Amino acid sequence: LQALDDALQQHTPEIFNTLGSHHLGRKHYREAIEQFNKAIELNALHYDSYSKRGLSRYGLGDYAGALLEWEAACRILPDLRQTLAAFIDRARSRLGG
Repeated sequence: LQALDDALQQHTPEIFNTLGSHHLGRKHYREAIEQFNKAIELNALHYDSYSKRGLSRYGLGDYAGALLEWEAACRILPDLRQTLAAFIDRARSRLGG
C-alpha cells in the first residue's frame, strides 16, 4: 500500500494511465477520461492514453470523439493503426460512414 501511495505522489503519465485503465475496465468512462487527460497533460505523446481515452469516449457513445483520439494516437505511433483498425471501423459504422 505504501508503494502505491508513493507512486501516486510521483504524478507520472504512467500512474494516471494506470488509474484511467482501472476506471475504463470498470466502465467508469468519465473518470477514466479524467485520468487519461492528466496523463496527456504531463506527456502530450502518451499514445496509450489517447488510445484508451478513445475507448472511453466510445463507451460513452461519443464515436466522433473516439475517432479523434485514435487518430491522435496513430499520429504518435503509426503502427497502432493496425491494432485499432476494428475499433475505428466500428466507430465509423456507428457514425454512418
